[in-house]
Amino acid sequence: MHRFSFLIAILFAFAACTPPPFDPQINDTGDDEDEDDPYYTDDDDDDDDDDDDVSDDDDASSDDDDAAGDDDDDDGDPKGDDDIDDPVDGEDDVCADAFETVQTKFMSADDSNSQADAALVRQLLLDHGVVASSAKPWEFLNYYDFAYDRAEAGTVSIVPQMAEIPDEPGAYEMLIAVASPAMPAGDRPPMNLVFSLDTSCSMGGNGIDMLRASVAAITNSLQAGDVVSMVNWSNTPSVILDAHEVVGPGDPTLTDLADSLDNDGGTNLDAGLEAAYELAEANFAEGRTNRVVLISDGGANLGATSADLIAEHAIAGEGDSIYLVGIGTPNALNYNHELMDELTDLGRGAYFYIDSAAEAEERFAADRLPSAFELAALDVQLAVTLPPGFVVDEFRGEEIGDTPSEVTPQHLAPNDQMLYSLDLLDCSADADSIDHELTFVVEWTHPATGAAMVDSLTVSVAELLAGPRAELDKASTLVAYAQAFEAMGPLTNAERGAHLDAIIEQATSASVTLSGDPDLDEVLAILGTWRAMYP
Repeated sequence: MHRFSFLIAILFAFAACTPPPFDPQINDTGDDEDEDDPYYTDDDDDDDDDDDDVSDDDDASSDDDDAAGDDDDDDGDPKGDDDIDDPVDGEDDVCADAFETVQTKFMSADDSNSQADAALVRQLLLDHGVVASSAKPWEFLNYYDFAYDRAEAGTVSIVPQMAEIPDEPGAYEMLIAVASPAMPAGDRPPMNLVFSLDTSCSMGGNGIDMLRASVAAITNSLQAGDVVSMVNWSNTPSVILDAHEVVGPGDPTLTDLADSLDNDGGTNLDAGLEAAYELAEANFAEGRTNRVVLISDGGANLGATSADLIAEHAIAGEGDSIYLVGIGTPNALNYNHELMDELTDLGRGAYFYIDSAAEAEERFAADRLPSAFELAALDVQLAVTLPPGFVVDEFRGEEIGDTPSEVTPQHLAPNDQMLYSLDLLDCSADADSIDHELTFVVEWTHPATGAAMVDSLTVSVAELLAGPRAELDKASTLVAYAQAFEAMGPLTNAERGAHLDAIIEQATSASVTLSGDPDLDEVLAILGTWRAMYP
């Protein structure tokens, strides 16, 4: 489609209140093998204004830059090298960053419920035959389930697992979990929710259907005494429900109201959020969980469309413990993932992508609702003190740095865990010694009391290697699956097929070890569909 024709199509689509047609040439880098290549090379991941944004090309797992996603920070490295590592540069280059004394790395794995990326790229591939140009491994780790024991009430637990990397002496793969306490659905505090509902033109078709499905699923998990308000918006916002006290699960007032919504007009997301936060502040109640729930496709074509301006409401709300939960809805090909991700990141809340009624019912089931809306630990920051000579070869989280200020603390939900995936290389004089010790320190804030909390663990390499590794094996497979979206972009179709074959073999092995884990079964099915694209 020629550019002029495509722009005309956009104008007609907007006038007809339908999403514009997807033009895969818009972001075509020219690197693909032929015109039939399914890769969706969406350059929206590039954020030229913020080198610290891990959603851009400075991603730690994919380039020559600092593992924190920042190519210009000063980490105080006496060797004058800002890069923590470059896994593709070889062992000698990585070991050049080794220290003769212990060093501490501060890490962030993103909010424990930021997980939309896994569902979005799945829908692109399975429903549209389009392969995303990149994916965030930490959101895949957040999306899928792990069988960690819950921490004791009022604490968090640190659970590291380590395994040697085959054929790479002194190289180790590690998964660190910071697990929260349990919160049964019946024990959660009463909620004060304000839905900010996008009923604009771009939400037509499956978008508005998934908005209704999300409201219905959450409603089915509410309890008598919860309070719900609703704002819908397109060109301008409108309060359609104010401080309604829920009578019980499946409250018909909420579902009937959501079912009555239709879509039309522009997308004044900023005004829709502002109205929702004003309502949340007016109805704010101590002892309740106060949340704004934004359901949108992320389009913003009216009012303030800058993410920073829109997110001011989320930041202001945090002062009153009003956090933002983001729920993205289709159309996947035109969905503004970056805007929704940034809003919920700044709003310090969970982030989901809902592509089916079944997905909504699973993500917002009563036993999952505490992990979607509640908080067990605020401002969690992990510090890992490495033995002399150890370096981080690759970090697959959101941020990593040498000082706490380089890493943004994140919130941890109950019934959940933050997962940090990384590779270590032992460059010490006594490399491969199993007597080395690692120390893990988690600093966080108690959400109820505001007290500063610290939990720590010191363990040797020998103890780690002798311990369980089931969660590590699962995480390794999920990371390989997520990283394949970007890794295969420059490969030929034949090379892509071989790359996927290796991941399928790894996933099959992990599935056998974990006795038919349903998450790995799903990943294997997705990989099978993906593999069929490269005969």
